[in-house]
Amino acid sequence: MSVIGIDFGNDGSRVATLVKVKKIGSGATGNQLTVLMNESSERTTPSIITYKGKQRFVGDTASNMRVSNAQNTIAEFKMLLGKRITDPDVTRYLKYSGSKIIETEKGELAAQVMYRDEQKEVTISQATATYFSKLKEVVTHSIDQKKDPFKPMEAVISVPSFFTQNQRIALFEAARVSGIKAFNVVSDAAALAMEYGFPKLDLPQITDKNAEPITVAFVLVGQSYSTCAIVLMMRDNFQVLSTCSSLDVCGREIDRRIADNFAAILEQKLRLSPGEVMNGARNRVRMLTAAQQVKKVLSGVQQGQFSVENVCETDFSQSFSRKELEEILLGKKGQDGKTPIQGSDGINMSDEIRRICAQAVTDAGLKSVKELNAVEIVGGSVRVPFIRTSIEHAFHPVQLSQTLNSEEAIAKGCMLTAVQLSPYHKGRTIKVQDILQYTVGIAWRKENESNPGIVGKATSQSSLTPERFLAVFKKGSQFEVTSLDNSISRNVSFKRTKPFSIVLEYQEEPFNRTRVNIKDIKIGGNEASIEQQQVKGQNESVHTVRAAISALRVTGSDLPKPNPDAILPSASNEDNKDGQKEMDKDKEEKPLERPVKVRVTLDRFGLAWLETAFIEEEYEHEEKIEIKKEKKQEEKKEEKKEDKKEDKKEDKKEDKKEEDKVEKKEEEKKEEKKQEEKKEEEKKEEEKKEPQIPQTQTIEPPEYEIKRSRRTRKITLGIQTGNKITLPNGIPSNAPYVDGSVYVPVCVGTGRDDVEVDKEQAQHNHDLLEDKTERELIDSKNAFEEFIYFQRERSADISSEGSFGNYLTVQEREEIDKDLEQGEEWLYAEDDEINDGKPPRTKETYQRRLFDMKKKSEKAEFREAEDRRREKLVPWVQQGCTFLLTESDNEEKYGHIAKEKKEKAKKDANAMTKKLQDLIVKQNQKKKNEDPIFLCADIESEYNKLRKGWQELLSEPKPKPPEPVAQPTAPTSASDGNAQKEEVKKEGEMKKDEVFEKKEDTTTTAQTGAAEGNDLLDDFGIETPGVEPTQPTSNQKPPSRPVSPK
Repeated sequence: MSVIGIDFGNDGSRVATLVKVKKIGSGATGNQLTVLMNESSERTTPSIITYKGKQRFVGDTASNMRVSNAQNTIAEFKMLLGKRITDPDVTRYLKYSGSKIIETEKGELAAQVMYRDEQKEVTISQATATYFSKLKEVVTHSIDQKKDPFKPMEAVISVPSFFTQNQRIALFEAARVSGIKAFNVVSDAAALAMEYGFPKLDLPQITDKNAEPITVAFVLVGQSYSTCAIVLMMRDNFQVLSTCSSLDVCGREIDRRIADNFAAILEQKLRLSPGEVMNGARNRVRMLTAAQQVKKVLSGVQQGQFSVENVCETDFSQSFSRKELEEILLGKKGQDGKTPIQGSDGINMSDEIRRICAQAVTDAGLKSVKELNAVEIVGGSVRVPFIRTSIEHAFHPVQLSQTLNSEEAIAKGCMLTAVQLSPYHKGRTIKVQDILQYTVGIAWRKENESNPGIVGKATSQSSLTPERFLAVFKKGSQFEVTSLDNSISRNVSFKRTKPFSIVLEYQEEPFNRTRVNIKDIKIGGNEASIEQQQVKGQNESVHTVRAAISALRVTGSDLPKPNPDAILPSASNEDNKDGQKEMDKDKEEKPLERPVKVRVTLDRFGLAWLETAFIEEEYEHEEKIEIKKEKKQEEKKEEKKEDKKEDKKEDKKEDKKEEDKVEKKEEEKKEEKKQEEKKEEEKKEEEKKEPQIPQTQTIEPPEYEIKRSRRTRKITLGIQTGNKITLPNGIPSNAPYVDGSVYVPVCVGTGRDDVEVDKEQAQHNHDLLEDKTERELIDSKNAFEEFIYFQRERSADISSEGSFGNYLTVQEREEIDKDLEQGEEWLYAEDDEINDGKPPRTKETYQRRLFDMKKKSEKAEFREAEDRRREKLVPWVQQGCTFLLTESDNEEKYGHIAKEKKEKAKKDANAMTKKLQDLIVKQNQKKKNEDPIFLCADIESEYNKLRKGWQELLSEPKPKPPEPVAQPTAPTSASDGNAQKEEVKKEGEMKKDEVFEKKEDTTTTAQTGAAEGNDLLDDFGIETPGVEPTQPTSNQKPPSRPVSPK
């Protein structure tokens, strides 16, 4: 299973993973952290989805169609996750969106697009899931070279640190729908800390008490927001101390200000009403695209050109300088001193950057920026000189550094975090702690208060009783993001006599600036819901909170009664025995208050949950402990002695009696023995039927003492936050006491119901299959259309001898032209068939029709292929036969081969050559549109047989040389003897040369070359060179073989 890290951006996303590569030099394989490229060879995939016809286009393809199909395009949807239509950020986005954004009945944002010839509402969650499926394709295309949209993956996804619980859950569920199992959803600050600190092995050790940790400030200025984070870093331990973010300093705001500036200029030039240029979806996209381009140009030079085409039916171009851009970003006022200049909303971006940086330093507990060891800047917008200069002023005198890749750092940090959480990778353990951005607490009302329908913070003008609030997890609470099982749980106690309701909410205003009213749970049947309404005015006396995380209601008409053995808190131990009886008799008394505990959990996702509610009651537990008695050693010894004496006396008496009986009754023994034998047989039969029970000694019952102790029993209460009924650990609802605990049905709702998510996932997979089917159908249709025009063009081409039209007969050309004309009419008659009620065409329909059309030109294609193959085959065969005939005449190499064999081989080669010449003459008399006289495959097969026979013939080894002549007689004189020795020496050297020539020329193996050559050398009395028989020397030439010409 693939493990990836996703930097989910508002403008584009990047995917990082570990790729196996070979190390240079050693050849060993290792893992390399890499950001993958998509099909366009780009590392950034645009966050854009376009709907056209029956297809969905995602990424670079959708980006190219954004202007022409702006109304059906969804872009920059990351910041819309988990928000309402009335959110100020959503209202700002609607001014520059291409598609129409609405709110569904369930409160989700959705875009209205034309898809499959009907208007559909695509929720932001569904669009995100579709985009994540595209990122999965990037992974499968880069690693597996396959495009499997259903392949499961595991990932860590980055989010802004200010994302609320609703936004994180929406992102998590979108990933789940797309088939991505999210190990974690980490903030950008945590991902940057991991990427920055992972390769730094020189950081101070956490075990070193004298070492001072390093404090690093990360400033991220992206396309949709900016963040400043302060991180405390030690080796393999990184802690995020504080974060501060802003939506007013980002690349999108810079583009918007530039576009608004030139939109106002264009409206004055064309005398249009204010806002008319930016009203159209296409005009908005064109203006923002041109603004982005000129922003990039001004990042490198002082002067640029703002150019846009076809806006309000005109082309517009005007120069634009970096100084003018800085004035717009500074939010300067006009001549009246009140109205901002064109394109500016009055917010000074430089001051906003200084504010978030100063706030982050203060929240981290630092006295000054001088306590920072480094300031690292990342993000695409830090390339703008104005932004970079503002950051330098905020952290003066600390120098800025940019050691990380501005666009890939977060993706790589997410992948390194995934390695810590995945069971498929092993590495050194690193601990990263993130912080909670908002204070999370519980809001509730007293039991006897009126108007329990509204929960929230009461204003001073409100006549309603204010609710109670308890902060459970304060802002800045740390939680670990690199561990799977590291949740933080806290219990909150309530004294209640009956079921009640509470709300988990943010204490301060969340960053999304959503003003909502939180109404308490509606008590009705088994339903529980939270309604959110927009606040119309600031002076309205309502209970307002910024956002509610979840709500909990203890179900049932009454709380469970105490068990009979429970120790009541208001009674003593003596009175507690009859406490339950007294409660049953006196029902009119005040109900007993019971301490109900609610568990609140903060998990590694940064999500807080009302996990469960339970009652802990004490009861008296009785335990029996056995008392063991031991006898004294002296008493045991005396008893043993008395037993031995009694046994001896009895033995003597029995011996005397037996002697008397033997003397008197010798005769009766035989009869008695017979009777005894019969009795023994009867006893044995009885023993087989009934087992014999041995006699045992009576044991006194043991004595016990009772030990009493207090224990706690946990009773899990039924809670309700939705319509989903579950049980803890799968225990049935009627389960009795299990390990001292009572289990009651529990209803827990976390985000959307699992059934709804599974249903959406099934629909998402169905849409992916439809997209694949539609894509294959269009590819088949395009292939059919392409073949029609290609076949028509080449069948009419007779310009040269090798043209395809020359291989067609008149009848074949007429049939092909007719078939092509019918196929073209059929291709464009699809709509008429649908109107007539015929089923729509499928991929197989086009493929079958294409196959039939190709079949009619098979003969001509065969003739063309044979002609082109024949042009290469004939010269090759002729050159091969000539080479064989020439090579066989070499007497030095092949003089040992019998002449009969050579003549037979030459005769076969000459016959092959003559046959081929005759066939060529006859073939040249034929036209190109006639079938060939011979097939190239037959000629090639026949030539290969001839060649194989020649190879066997020429590789025949040479015979061994004759045995040496006997030594001559002794010389008569000294001079004759010396002359004879010189002749023998010369003769030996000549033989030696012949042997080496033989080894070079023969085509035999090493056994016939080296072994036989060594024998010849030994016969002449010359030393054999040290050459192994199986391997030729470096100076030895390879045996010459007949080589086929190319």
